[in-house]
Amino acid sequence: MAAALSGPKTLYAVLDAPVCGSPVDDVFDILADEYFYIQYTGEVIKASVYYPEDMGPQTSYIWEQSGDIRESMSAETYIYDDIPIDLTGCFVTNPDSLSSSDQVKLSENTKAFVSPETAYYYPDGIGEHPNDMEENCGLTRYKVYFMKSGTSLSFLAWIGDNEISFNDDNNAFTNIVQHGDITDLTYMMESGEVGSVILLWLFVILIIFVLIYTSAYKDEEETPPSKKKDKTKNNKKKKKHR
Repeated sequence: MAAALSGPKTLYAVLDAPVCGSPVDDVFDILADEYFYIQYTGEVIKASVYYPEDMGPQTSYIWEQSGDIRESMSAETYIYDDIPIDLTGCFVTNPDSLSSSDQVKLSENTKAFVSPETAYYYPDGIGEHPNDMEENCGLTRYKVYFMKSGTSLSFLAWIGDNEISFNDDNNAFTNIVQHGDITDLTYMMESGEVGSVILLWLFVILIIFVLIYTSAYKDEEETPPSKKKDKTKNNKKKKKHR
């Protein structure tokens, strides 16, 4: 990493780099520990009316994404303990989620509820009949994600000229993968805009090769038989002269 930073800016794949960062504010203040990254992704129960054949209107209820995403990334993050790196604005793949009641803290007089089994936080509780979707229509919940200092990240980045930077014009360069490996980064390269550009250039090169080959073949076909014979005779004369 030291050699990469001191050299010219080059695209690198960084694998399993240990990361630490200052703790961020917990917007719901329910997590018992401190994390340098926290995300709450909101969902809400919505009603949907449909009209099956030979029947009147029917209503179904389902959890849907609400678009309410509350994300906090520490502005002070470091890899290998002392190398600063700006991870704000990056998309986090494979973060940790709730798995134990020990990870949360709730006051005794609150109606809020946390389900470690499903990693969801219900700020307004779950009602008297949690499985009754119609009764709970409009209820909100949040999927809880986080990352703690000491974890490891893998990512693609431009490193050199004493800085590490991400390319915001390409999604592959703003993805960081917790505990990721080269396979994860390769997948992002192939599925992202970079992969599309590479495939486009390969296609262009193939077309150019085909055009050159076709042109050469056409010139060969258009050569009169007499000239082909003359070429053969000249070749034979050269051999005799030798």
